[in-house]
Amino acid sequence: MFFNLILNPEIYFMKKNTKAFVIYLFISLPLFTNAQLRLDTIFYDRYWQVTSIKDSVHFYRIATKMENGYKVEDYYVSNKIQMIGYFTSLDDNIRHGDFKYFFKNGNVAIEGKFENNKEEGIWKFYYEEGKTWYQASYSNGLRQGELKSYYRSGELKRKAKFKNDTLVNDKCFDSKINNADYEPILEKPRFIGGESALMQFLSDNIIYPKKAQRENIQGKVFVRFLITKTGKIDSIVVLSKPQPLLDEEALYVLNKMPLWIPGKSDCEKKGIYFSLPIVFKLND
Repeated sequence: MFFNLILNPEIYFMKKNTKAFVIYLFISLPLFTNAQLRLDTIFYDRYWQVTSIKDSVHFYRIATKMENGYKVEDYYVSNKIQMIGYFTSLDDNIRHGDFKYFFKNGNVAIEGKFENNKEEGIWKFYYEEGKTWYQASYSNGLRQGELKSYYRSGELKRKAKFKNDTLVNDKCFDSKINNADYEPILEKPRFIGGESALMQFLSDNIIYPKKAQRENIQGKVFVRFLITKTGKIDSIVVLSKPQPLLDEEALYVLNKMPLWIPGKSDCEKKGIYFSLPIVFKLND
C-alpha cells in the first residue's frame, strides 16, 4: 500500500497473521440465519498475534460465514470497531470486497476495495478528525493515474501521477494553492549515523548466546518493527524464527535501540515499518 505506513500504531493496514497458531477461544457465539454462521471470537495482542492471555488483548475479531466467503469485523479492546471487510479465505487472508479501517475515535481512517488481495479502484485516507488526507487510484494492486493529497484545512497539498506504481510526476502546493518547495512523498526513517552506524550498534550489542554456540546453532532472524513518529521502536514482530535462543537475543537488542530519525509521508511524520535481518553466524 501507499507509503507502507501505519497511520496510527494500532491501525495495521497489512496482512494480519491469523494463519499461524490460530486459537479459537472460550467465547463462542454461534448464530445461524440464512446460511450465515458466526464463528468463534479470536483475540489478538498489540502485534496482531493470537493470544489467550487476558491482559495482552488489544483487539478481537468476529467473523461471519457468508455464502461466498466471510464478513470480518475487528474491534479494539474498547469494543469500538477497528475494521470491517470481506475475505474469501481466512486461512490464507484473501481479502476480496470493500474494506474500512477506523481510528479509535470512530472516524474512518482508510476505505477502499480489494480484489483477490490486491487494491483496486479509488482508495481514500483520512486525518483522525475525519477530513480527507489523500486519495489514490489502484489497478491490480499498483498505483495508477492521479494521487491527490490535502491539508487539514482542505486545500490541495500535492498532485502526483503514477504508472504501474512508479512515480511519473509530483508537485507540491502551499495552503494557498501556490507552488511550494518540493518534498518527496515518502522519507524513510533513518538510524542516526546511517546504515554503518546501525550495523555497528548491532555488532556492539548482540551477544551470541553461549548455548547456541555450544550447539552450533546459526541462522538469520528477520524482524519487522514500527518506527513511530517520535522515532521510537515499537510493534516488533519476528517474521522468521530459526531458533528461540536467537530470537530472544534479537528482540533484546532491538529493545535497546536508541531513537531513530522518524520517517515522513506527504511531509508529515508518520509511523513507518522497517524490516531488518539479524544474522547469527559462528566463525569456522
